[in-house]
Amino acid sequence: MVIGNPITVGKSPLGIGVNEFTNTIYVANSGDNSVSVIDGAGNKVVARVMFNIKPFNSGYVVCDNTTDKGKWNALIQQQFYIYSGSGCTAKPYSGFELLSWEENLGRNSTQLINATKSSALDPILDFFHINPTYQAPAPYINS
Repeated sequence: MVIGNPITVGKSPLGIGVNEFTNTIYVANSGDNSVSVIDGAGNKVVARVMFNIKPFNSGYVVCDNTTDKGKWNALIQQQFYIYSGSGCTAKPYSGFELLSWEENLGRNSTQLINATKSSALDPILDFFHINPTYQAPAPYINS
């Protein structure tokens, strides 16, 4: 019997835990050795993310939350949860250009997720404000 709308989690869900204070549900998935985190208020699976901007204070990240249909500034260097399907875009401050998204794989290792195209002439063209190939940083989409 199914009560309410089904929520898709990992393979072979085995156990469940609830944090009553944060209204968060945790599902242990034995089939893929993972834990699915569900926002109890929205009844949706969320992903834990953390953004860093390098160099420090050179920009910020704006995310949309698919349930709120609004934009909000993501917290830098703090973990938080976003809904699946939410999109985030890096926004540079004046004088900076953000070129890529990287995933932290742990143990001092990263993996490139998405990058904009650039050439060796871009800094010179940017200095004179005549760069015809400028592209905004590629958005990060949580899937």
